[in-house]
Amino acid sequence: MKIKQIELIGFKSFAETTVLPLHDGITCIVGPNGCGKSNIVDAFRWVLGEQSAKSLRGDKMEEVIFQGTDLKKQKGMSEVCLTITLVTEPAISNNGDLRPNQNTTGDTITVSRRLYRSGESEYLLNKKVCRLKDIRDLLLDTGLDVKSYSILDQNRISEIVNSKPFERRFLIEELAGVMKYKVRKAEAESKLESSRQNLIRINDIVIERKRQLGSLDRLAKKAEKYKKLFTEANELEVKIAKGKQSIIELELNSLLDETQGYEVQLTSQKAHLSELLNKIETQKIEIVQEQGTLLDIEASLTKWSKDLNDAEKKSAITKAHIENNKSELQRLIQQIEDTKERQITSENRLSELKTLKDDLETSITSLSDEITKQTNLCKTLEEQIKKKETTVETLRKELFKKSDELSTKRNELNKRYSHLEHLDYKEEIAHRDKEVLTKTIDTITSNINKLKDKIIEQTDEAKRLQSERQNLLNQINELEHIIEDLKQNLSNCREELAGNISRLESIKEISSKNPALLTLTEALNKNLTPLSDLIMVKKDFESAFEAILFEKINALKVDTQQDLQEILNIIKENNIVRTVLFYNPLNPSHLPPQSIPEFDGIIGRLTDYLSDNGSNQDIVQSLKAELSNIFIIEDINKAMTYIKTNQPNSITFVTPDGVIINSSGWITYGKVSEVLKTKRQGRELEELITALQSQIEELQQKINKKSEEKGKIQDNASGLHSIYLEKDKQISLNRQSIEEAEKDLLRKKRRLDSIDMEFLTINSEKDALKSDIEGRKNKIKELEEIRDTIQTNISTIQNELSHLKTELRKEQDLETSLKLKKTTLTERLDSSLKEITLLSKQLGEYETNIENFEKNKDKIAHTIEQDTTKLKTIEENIKVYLSEINKLTSQQQQHKEKLTQKNEIINILEKTITTIRNKIDMVSESITELNKKIFEKKLIKENIEQAILQKQGINLNDVAQTQDNIDEQEIRFNELNEKIRELGPVSIETIAEYEELKRDYDFLVKQQQDLIQSIEELEEAINRINTTTRKKLREAYNLLREKFNSVFTRLFGGGKADIILTDENNILEAGLEIVAQPPGKKNQNINQLSGGEKAFTSLALLFAGFLIKPSPLCILDEADAPLDESNTERFSTMIKELSKDTQFVIITHNRITMEISDYLYGITMEEPGISKSLSIKFKDIERVIN
Repeated sequence: MKIKQIELIGFKSFAETTVLPLHDGITCIVGPNGCGKSNIVDAFRWVLGEQSAKSLRGDKMEEVIFQGTDLKKQKGMSEVCLTITLVTEPAISNNGDLRPNQNTTGDTITVSRRLYRSGESEYLLNKKVCRLKDIRDLLLDTGLDVKSYSILDQNRISEIVNSKPFERRFLIEELAGVMKYKVRKAEAESKLESSRQNLIRINDIVIERKRQLGSLDRLAKKAEKYKKLFTEANELEVKIAKGKQSIIELELNSLLDETQGYEVQLTSQKAHLSELLNKIETQKIEIVQEQGTLLDIEASLTKWSKDLNDAEKKSAITKAHIENNKSELQRLIQQIEDTKERQITSENRLSELKTLKDDLETSITSLSDEITKQTNLCKTLEEQIKKKETTVETLRKELFKKSDELSTKRNELNKRYSHLEHLDYKEEIAHRDKEVLTKTIDTITSNINKLKDKIIEQTDEAKRLQSERQNLLNQINELEHIIEDLKQNLSNCREELAGNISRLESIKEISSKNPALLTLTEALNKNLTPLSDLIMVKKDFESAFEAILFEKINALKVDTQQDLQEILNIIKENNIVRTVLFYNPLNPSHLPPQSIPEFDGIIGRLTDYLSDNGSNQDIVQSLKAELSNIFIIEDINKAMTYIKTNQPNSITFVTPDGVIINSSGWITYGKVSEVLKTKRQGRELEELITALQSQIEELQQKINKKSEEKGKIQDNASGLHSIYLEKDKQISLNRQSIEEAEKDLLRKKRRLDSIDMEFLTINSEKDALKSDIEGRKNKIKELEEIRDTIQTNISTIQNELSHLKTELRKEQDLETSLKLKKTTLTERLDSSLKEITLLSKQLGEYETNIENFEKNKDKIAHTIEQDTTKLKTIEENIKVYLSEINKLTSQQQQHKEKLTQKNEIINILEKTITTIRNKIDMVSESITELNKKIFEKKLIKENIEQAILQKQGINLNDVAQTQDNIDEQEIRFNELNEKIRELGPVSIETIAEYEELKRDYDFLVKQQQDLIQSIEELEEAINRINTTTRKKLREAYNLLREKFNSVFTRLFGGGKADIILTDENNILEAGLEIVAQPPGKKNQNINQLSGGEKAFTSLALLFAGFLIKPSPLCILDEADAPLDESNTERFSTMIKELSKDTQFVIITHNRITMEISDYLYGITMEEPGISKSLSIKFKDIERVIN
């Protein structure tokens, strides 16, 4: 891979499109400071995906767009294009998209980056928009990554030495070519974390969906049950309606047949009657056969639910059934004989009718009486048979009921045994769980006690720390109060000091407003002191002194006569206002002082309250002598009283407020200048200022001392607080552990209590089950006895019934014969020919009946043979019968339905016969009645069909006829409606909701499984990456150590260097420590190397990397700046050698470095703020010269 060129469009100072072709070898970029050389380095960084504006020497990323100059407008977009020539063709990706490892068109790849001033940014690969990740993946492990060692400036070079060991890892990672593994590992770890988070979320969703599914499952099952019941009810309703329709149609057909029968001749009606009677006989024979078959099935069904003893009983029942069939066979033989007899009788009767026509009337009368008697006898027998059949049917139902109840009881007993076994198993499991829980509870309790003891210790320690810290905080608060008070005092003192200084300056300003004093001081160039500055007077008598001295208070002291003369001349020359001077050498004489008069109100001599300031005793003595006879009196009234009373010759009084009274009567009073007061206040202020300054200094020292003390205490308190927080954290963690352990303990104890309750429940259930099992055994025994009794009764009644039916048939045959005889005789009276024809027809029918009886006899004989075989099969194959219960039950139901149908047919036929017989008497009336019934039946049929059509939209005529019992269907229909009502309100939509939720739940479960599999695959991939990375890093590390020492020795002309892993056992995370020992120096800390040595060490490490794995491109931004001349030459020589495999772009100001370049670019700024490039190809120049 080679870099062909870089193109800058509006990037930083490159306003116009600038193309810099990059050739093999060394390319140097030179130019003055600030011309934009480093902007080219920034362009390389930026196009390779640099995201930090600070790394590009800016604050905001939009600063890479040309900002404009005074003469040129700013650009709206910045773009850098890097053209890379592929030496080897990359592999084609699996999906063929524009991705790293894609086979691009031609032998070049163009990587571009654009940034618009609006903030929009995009990356392009071969002019197609792509992601930054695509570019990074493309350049991964090629040495062109923005974070690799391909782009180096002074800071980056120094960072290699000054950075932390972990930050130097990129050196061996780049050499080992594991950056792609590192990126894939990071992506895998990111996906792993994301998958784990997704798994947690999907686990929560699955739990919630499962909970919702459980709740909705009940509603859906209820709705499904409702739907099933509703569907079954609708089907039953249709079947019931169809059955009723069929019955009505049968009745209609029968009625229509009967109506048509009434319209034919009487002879046809009687023939029809005879035919119906034959049909009844046939149906009854078939019923007997069906009953025999049904008894076999019922016996077989009873056998399946019994043990071997039950099988023997069933065998006995089967034998009894064989005997019944034999009896039936005998009856058929008897019927055949009777029929033959009737045939002979008919023939005889036919002969007799031909010859004994006259005797018929007498015979008819006799036969009528016999028929009446015979009819009554038949009715009596029929009633007896009906009662017996009802009794048999009741006993059969009772037998079936008891058999079902017995089977149910046995099933329930087996369930009780199974439940008892399950309870034993649960008890065993509970015992095991209790042992485990007891051990777990002991362990948890022990852990809780240990944690509580630990918490007590930690709490005591925390309290001690908190107490110590609180004491320190109290001390801090006290110190803060003290410091605050001191600061307040300091502030007050400073305010007071400022105020006093201001007042003092005001006083001095007032004092300095004496124009004579100012003029004389300037003229003499000497300081003159007024009297007010030389004397001190008691505060209370300042006004008295000023009143006595008046102008003299501001008198100026003159020390020499010369000064006195000069002052007088100055006063005269300058026409200064009247001025008082004090010249002490004159030494004037004064009156002797008088004694202090004794008078209430005289305070004392005025001069007693006068003093000097320590250096002017002469003037004070002079004033005392002059003022010795002036006394201070309390007020003017007392002064006047004293003068009036004593009348002294010469005395002067002055009051404290300045009233002067002398004995001559002169009184002087008025406002004084308060000079002494001002001077006193000035002196007091000076003393106060000095005291305040001392106090401020003292307060500041105290504040500093207390602040230092507070700082130390705060540090101690912070340390104690950190320890306390750590202890408190440990206590919280331990308490949390205790809470969790106590919750766990509570759960375990509750579980243990529940297990104890479970033991009680299990024992209670076991006792109840054992008692229930004994009760059920007794009940089963009772039921077996009852069932056997019922079977015995049925057999007895069936035998009686068989005899009664035989007798009835005989009587019916006799009755039929008599009626036939009477009918024949009557008919023959009307028409001998017709009677002959009829008797001939009857003879044919007799022949047919005899044939049918013969067939039935063969069937019964075959049935007896089958029953015998079946009996043997039952005795031999009891176990096989158990598997056939369901089949036999179905057969039993079918035979019952057939019997029901045949009974219905017989009933219909008997009704039809009765109707025909009634019609014989009243044809017209019967036809009218039948028509009425036909209309009613048709109306009922239409109502049934219309109701089903309106309710379910089904045409009953399109529904197939079933053989089910309508009564049973109606019972089942009512049961279904009752069950539907019991279900209450039901939403059918719940089924769809449940199915949708179930699909959602199944999908989530699949997603959950996929995530678990994905996590396992990611963990396995990370382990594989770690293994490969360790191997590659170890190989790169060993090579880099060897090359680094070699290059270091070469660059430094000796010495030694090494790199050491911070953790030899964990090369995946270990940092790199650099050990460098230049020649002539002992092994020392690398931070103690000089700047040039550090830079050279970094370059040695980088060049060692290039020797192991050459980078396509290396950009050095003033990397040679810290190097001296000799090091620069070695640096240049090394680069020259490395340039055989690597393209070097070097920004430099060093001539030695420029000399080794093959191509030279000069960057200038002809127009301020806009960079332009100039290029020189030294190789082409050399070829021209040569």
